[in-house]
Amino acid sequence: MNKKGQVLIAFILLLPIIFMFLGLLIDCGYLLLEKRNVDNNTKDALKYGLKIVDEDEKIVESKIKKQLNSNIEDVKKLDIKIENKIIEINVEKTKKSIFTVIFSRYEYLITSHYRGYINENKIVIRKV
Repeated sequence: MNKKGQVLIAFILLLPIIFMFLGLLIDCGYLLLEKRNVDNNTKDALKYGLKIVDEDEKIVESKIKKQLNSNIEDVKKLDIKIENKIIEINVEKTKKSIFTVIFSRYEYLITSHYRGYINENKIVIRKV
């Protein structure tokens, strides 16, 4: 009985599964980087807004929106609430990844929701 080709056949049968897992791993890493980018830009905009929170609320809101829209591509939803010198920012973004483009039309939803205020001359930022 000749067993020389059995390993080759098993490898060829498992190759598509290995590529799928590799693609999923790359996609998850890519989406985590994108989530971190959205979170960091949201926190930066929140810090900026808290530094100028004494200005008119509409001006502060427009400056925060301008900063977020220039740093985050394809923002789907952007909510900014300013009350009593407390700023709350909610950002939603959809992102297609390599894996989903190949196998379906599904898009991942990336969200970032933070609230910030000034306490004893220190900027405090909390994830909501």
